[in-house]
Amino acid sequence: MPTSIDRNDVDISKLFSWGAKFPIYGENKEVKLEVNIRLVGDADLNRARVFALRKSAELRKKLKNPESDENLAFLPDIDFIEKEEITKTLLLFLTRDYSTEALKNVKVTLKKEPDSDASLEEQEEYQQFVDSYPELRNIEIRKYLEEKLKDKEEELNSRDKEDLFKELIRYLIDSLCENEMMLKFKEMCTVLGTFIDNEFKQPLFKDFDEFDNLSKVIKDQIIESYLSLEIGGEDLKKLLEVTQ
Repeated sequence: MPTSIDRNDVDISKLFSWGAKFPIYGENKEVKLEVNIRLVGDADLNRARVFALRKSAELRKKLKNPESDENLAFLPDIDFIEKEEITKTLLLFLTRDYSTEALKNVKVTLKKEPDSDASLEEQEEYQQFVDSYPELRNIEIRKYLEEKLKDKEEELNSRDKEDLFKELIRYLIDSLCENEMMLKFKEMCTVLGTFIDNEFKQPLFKDFDEFDNLSKVIKDQIIESYLSLEIGGEDLKKLLEVTQ
């Protein structure tokens, strides 16, 4: 089900943003270097994905070890967290899950587009529906979420603290590992897509560690430059619909 049914808000020019030269600035705002960046292809996307999954697995192993620095730094101690706080945090995690469900399950009946010989009034009424469709769908999604969260809160309140804490730890570990996977995927795509020359033949970095050891100021700029070339999933979906 689309979030919007207006097809006139698509920038087709994004489809052609494959590569470009970017200036990278130092802490004093002077240009330190210029880099050539392009979006990576399927083979490098898979390399980045495998790399990211390995890094995520490494972090998960450390988080599950009660004696690790990562466990102590990122996961709470049951003795220092109240049951009410555990419940609230679990509901926050579940809100994302239920939102995904809502996007799949919530439906607003679409009106049939008027025929070409329809009256002006019929065309106006249809356009009003098109304009109001996103808000109508959002209202139904909010109702869905409120009902699901209310029922879940009652169920969580009936359980003991230790049981809730175990579930919280699972959600926290999954969230931390997901963030790690996404970060490393983004970083590795940047590494594989950054070149010295404008023909995109000479990689700037010999390996990931060389990139990872850059100063945060430089590294963040290169990542942002790569991301500026990307086409978001929803934009790409719209582009495909428009160009078909």
